[in-house]
Amino acid sequence: MDSLSSEVSLGNTTFGLSYDDNSTYEEQVAALPDPLVNGGPDLANRISSNRIYLPPDSMAKGKRKRADEEDEEVKMEEEEDVIGVTVDGLRPNALYLQGSPITHLPTNNIFAYSRHFGSNPVGLEWIDDSSCVLIFATTAACRTALSAFSKTAGEEPDFDGCITAKPIPLPVWPPEARINKSLGVTEGLEGRLLVRIARMDDKKVRGAAKRSAFYQKHGKDAGKDPNAHTIGRVPDLDGATKRRRVQEDDEERRRQLDEELDDFLREGSDEASNRSFSPPPSPPSKMRSDYIIENGRGNRGSLLQRTSVLRNHDDASEDLTTHHFEGPQRRRRGGRNWRHGDIDMDKGRRGRGVKSEKTRDGRPAKTAEELDAELEAFLNDKS
Repeated sequence: MDSLSSEVSLGNTTFGLSYDDNSTYEEQVAALPDPLVNGGPDLANRISSNRIYLPPDSMAKGKRKRADEEDEEVKMEEEEDVIGVTVDGLRPNALYLQGSPITHLPTNNIFAYSRHFGSNPVGLEWIDDSSCVLIFATTAACRTALSAFSKTAGEEPDFDGCITAKPIPLPVWPPEARINKSLGVTEGLEGRLLVRIARMDDKKVRGAAKRSAFYQKHGKDAGKDPNAHTIGRVPDLDGATKRRRVQEDDEERRRQLDEELDDFLREGSDEASNRSFSPPPSPPSKMRSDYIIENGRGNRGSLLQRTSVLRNHDDASEDLTTHHFEGPQRRRRGGRNWRHGDIDMDKGRRGRGVKSEKTRDGRPAKTAEELDAELEAFLNDKS
């Protein structure tokens, strides 16, 4: 029996080297069997044969940050049963979607469906026109997506392990499907959608692309939209986009204000043309008497109004100045039966007016001396 001198580890397998072997150490190691080739699992069986489609924004974002999970937690999740199906033959980081709505959705819209419910798959595999597989970065992310897609909590899976998924939201629908829905032509994307954990045998059948009704209807380039990352969601606004939108809003606001101002001026011009022409007001008077009237200190009218009567007087020979100064005095003393008195130039004052030779009843007028004499005679007779 050969005695072992040392141990050599290749992969997870340990081999012993014999002391009795005369060959060199390198020759003995080279002669050992390769466990990764002879004893390991087939590489083709560990890699899916389906074509994997990446999300539309994966190239722009680069490598995603994956959540760090402890090995024990991941191992425990992989060993748990999933909705009644054992872990054997399952792909714990992938979900299987199946239903008639899938038939109407391109690849990017299915990614948008997943993002709508807060899940971000890293890839997609098509099985046929009505079924596909969503691949997630971790098992935990896959479990979270399964819970988000589930329409009813605690639903019992069917014979194939599927549960009912939430319907396709309207923002994710293609434009053609929206039109058909509004016209009532087809059921559209309102059919039942099923979801479950993907299995290893969920693979595309050879020649499925040639039999695909979707490719026959839309062509090989269907679903390759350069703006696919915006389907079903509002893209984040960067600084330049925000500034551009603010400028557009300001320009629109200024345009509206200009239109309102033009309408206002147009209405004003129309009203002015409809109004009848009126002469401009007379300029303000410089006469002090007019300002007295305006201030409420009199109510006899302006100077022009008060002198208009005098200008139309019958006696054209009388002077306007005489009427202005002696007209009121004449009215106070009896009016028309009084004559104007003469002005005493020596005393510098106006003399009293004298009565005419006859009184109103036709009797002759008497002097003051005659009146005094009559009064004295009357008193003497009484005594």
